[in-house]
Amino acid sequence: MENKPHSRDKRVGSGSASVHKGDAYGGQVGSGAREGQRQESSGSRAGLNMNSSLRNGLILMFISKLFNSMNRKTRRIVLIIVGILLILSMLRSCMPADLSVSNLFGSTQPSYSSNNSTSSGEKTPTATNSNGSGSIVTPSPTPASTTARERFYQPKGNGQDEVTVMVYMCGTDLESKYGMGTSDLVEMTNATIADNVNVIVETGGCKKWQNSIISAGTNQIYRVSTNGVTPLENNLGNNSMVDPQNLVDFINYCKTNYPADRNILIMWDHGGGSISGYGYDEKHANDGTMDLAEFNSALKASGVKFDWIGFDACLMATLETAMVCDDYADYLIASEESEPGTGWHYTNWLTQLSKNTSVDTLSLSKTLVDDFVSVSTSQYSNVPVTLSVIDLAQLQASVPATFTAFSQSTNTLLSGQNYTMVSNARAGSRQFAQSQRINQVDVLDFADRIGTNEAKVFAQTLRDCVKYNKTNISRAYGVSIYFPYENMRTMKYALNTYDQLGMDAEYSKCITSFASLASSGQIAASPSYSSNYGSLDLGSILGGTYDNPLESLLGGYGSSSSGYSSG
Repeated sequence: MENKPHSRDKRVGSGSASVHKGDAYGGQVGSGAREGQRQESSGSRAGLNMNSSLRNGLILMFISKLFNSMNRKTRRIVLIIVGILLILSMLRSCMPADLSVSNLFGSTQPSYSSNNSTSSGEKTPTATNSNGSGSIVTPSPTPASTTARERFYQPKGNGQDEVTVMVYMCGTDLESKYGMGTSDLVEMTNATIADNVNVIVETGGCKKWQNSIISAGTNQIYRVSTNGVTPLENNLGNNSMVDPQNLVDFINYCKTNYPADRNILIMWDHGGGSISGYGYDEKHANDGTMDLAEFNSALKASGVKFDWIGFDACLMATLETAMVCDDYADYLIASEESEPGTGWHYTNWLTQLSKNTSVDTLSLSKTLVDDFVSVSTSQYSNVPVTLSVIDLAQLQASVPATFTAFSQSTNTLLSGQNYTMVSNARAGSRQFAQSQRINQVDVLDFADRIGTNEAKVFAQTLRDCVKYNKTNISRAYGVSIYFPYENMRTMKYALNTYDQLGMDAEYSKCITSFASLASSGQIAASPSYSSNYGSLDLGSILGGTYDNPLESLLGGYGSSSSGYSSG
């Protein structure tokens, strides 16, 4: 029996209901019209070359006759001018792409935005943000900063590194209803995977797998290669995939059986952001999610350091997630927004990694991000798409102090007469999964809008840590943060999570002060909050019960309605 899983067509059907990381909107990747356009373009270019040859011949004949009609002195002057022009042309061809001959002789250099300066003093061209019309923001990957801790992954070089890619695939309804896990496994097998690249996948959390290989009755571990999937462990038991100990066991299994120079961890499932965290196990619905505190405990217990940690899940590119992962990985790859149905595309970056297992992480992650955005936007024209690469080694070394100063200065505004500055900044900031009121905003947009000196320094320091960010929406700069505004009922959960993680106490004070002003009526919550919850009672919010954030986000785990609109 062929051991390559076959994907069902990823169409979901008609109607307005949508599913993100994901919803399968359907359609074959890379079909049809574009190839035809290339052929047409090629044909017209050949005709253009023929006409150019005839025209060039006539021009040369004219120049030859004109030159022969000149006297000796005039010919000498013409030859000197031509020689000078040839020398200048040669000089220009030898220059870097961003320098012209006019630059060399003192005219204005290309303009750069000070906001794009890296900590090392290098600068990248200003990136124009999307205006919402579908254009893509694509800043060039910025080099690693000298302001960074020592990196966990130290490459051997020359493709000599042994690599283990750990994919923790909690299939849930994404697989049982839509076959998305199967589709991604097929993408992995379509890669050319080298012998020194171990792609190890744990499967679970799903009532039904849309292929004939993987069992829904028990968790299993597979090795993925170009030839297909090979079972390594057929019966691990019916363990909850949101149990942090199960994640520890998987990482330890990979560490023991596939020791590597370079480790990569990918968390595949729903995501709920800073407060809800990762995952939902369809067979263990009462277990809720693996929140960031639990995820942190799992990473700590495993003792493994990663080149990068990725979330093929919604809403996990948050400052809170980054501050959890920076103790265990050099980079974080995640999305600020809900991911569309296709999720990540696995073929090309796995092939690139296999060609050179010492490939630079930023180069590898650029392939991953570009493919994700390209596939997503080619299939879903109206779906917001984001994916960013965050340098955790630089973030750990440079961001905490500026984050504390930002939190303190913002709290000062709230305690004085300038609280409207904070309220207006929060109300105008780019929000994510807005209809679910999860209270996540782009932290750079938020800080820019507050505009204090501390906010500017914090924003610049964090912006320098975002090495690559691609999106089709405006004001999504690569990192979001929880800040309550529309739904205060997650406040207790947030403060509890922050306390367990040991996150900056000043920021906890900041959001508590904001909630207190809202409860007293000094800050008006959004209409969507007021219409749903009525007047605020900070005492009940911080001391009483609170919603399960991801359950609210998904519309109820047992719901068969059009829930799962995010995550």
